[in-house]
Amino acid sequence: MLVVIDWDLNVDPDFAKNRFMRPKPVRPVRQMEAEGYIENWICYKSKAFSAKELTILPGRTVTIKTAPLRIYHHAGARHIRRMGD
Repeated sequence: MLVVIDWDLNVDPDFAKNRFMRPKPVRPVRQMEAEGYIENWICYKSKAFSAKELTILPGRTVTIKTAPLRIYHHAGARHIRRMGD
């Protein structure tokens, strides 16, 4: 396990400054609040993966729909796109 750790990255004294990703709303916050939820991108600097955080507001019920993903492989690279993008 110790071999796979990137020590330079993990002991970077400016780790937060260099790597921190402030949550970014996926839509205008007031619009999401009116619909009963808040959704943020929380991991978006990587070309290999991303992540979102979904918060359902107290007492609310919501239905979230996302487009299916397409994964493209070519020349040793992999690209993921939402259908319709």
